[in-house]
Amino acid sequence: MSVSKMSDSKVETSASTHLETLSFGATEVQQPGVTARALIIVVAINTIYFAQLVNIVGSGSLARDITAVVGGSTESVWFSSTIAILTVVLSPPVSQAADLWGRRWILVALTACGCIGAIIVSRANNVGQVIAGFTVGGICYGAQPLLHAVTSEVLPRKYRAWAQASVNVSASFGAIYALLVGGALTRNQRPENFRTYWYTAAGIYAVAALIVAVLYRPPLRELQVSLTTGEKLRRLDWLGLTLLVSSLTLFSLGLSWAQNPLPWTSPAVLAPLIIGVALTGALLVYEIRFKKDGLLHHHLFRHRNFPISLFCVFTEGLVFFCANNYFAFE
Repeated sequence: MSVSKMSDSKVETSASTHLETLSFGATEVQQPGVTARALIIVVAINTIYFAQLVNIVGSGSLARDITAVVGGSTESVWFSSTIAILTVVLSPPVSQAADLWGRRWILVALTACGCIGAIIVSRANNVGQVIAGFTVGGICYGAQPLLHAVTSEVLPRKYRAWAQASVNVSASFGAIYALLVGGALTRNQRPENFRTYWYTAAGIYAVAALIVAVLYRPPLRELQVSLTTGEKLRRLDWLGLTLLVSSLTLFSLGLSWAQNPLPWTSPAVLAPLIIGVALTGALLVYEIRFKKDGLLHHHLFRHRNFPISLFCVFTEGLVFFCANNYFAFE
């Protein structure tokens, strides 16, 4: 009971960053209001999304320029693939961890990884270092679910739809920036200017992470104070996460090697593909039959709207990554 009261008091105090007090006769009622701090936080979240699109679109549109400088053109498919894999693999555990340990420092740490990854790409001298940079930077994409949650958290309910729309608009601007600025920097046979492109991306990540660290001070969540570290760790779906990471990595590895340079019939292609599909089947069986509150939480599928939304997001992502990977070759 004392923990609950302490949590409630902290929630009241912290939430006041975006509440205003309105008077109705002799009664004072707290109603949501928009503060300068909340607006700056929303701008910072939009900046993170902007930087993420700058990074991922650049990984496809500037792939030929990067490999023209560092070599390894046959490995360029991994520039975007590492980001896609890490987005899928990290988003579920990061979302679960944020409920248990809070969003603030997880969001700051992952955004800082985006800055570090961009610096690695900008300084790379071979294709392995470039892939390592995109891998480190790809860790940032695990925070994408938190970006949408934070924009709704700091604003009143009636403004949340606008906040979510602003996130999508900032992503669009990031993609436009990537194509225009990336193209302008590397045109006239100047592929080495890809380094300048990722210097700017690192700066955008750094500024956004700093703003979030300083201004975003959310209330402590109930599970942060009511559970011990051991209890929090046990709540994570470790088996589901292991199956998800293994299946996606192996499946993507097989697809990337097919016809590049190995034939489809090669054991080096078929083995990871088959094992990846088998592990995906094992993941589905485990999540459907044995784990009701894991990665595929059963409550999410009670209504048809959620699976329909997932299918639409899958289709959108399929189109985006196809265009992003092959744009540079057209």
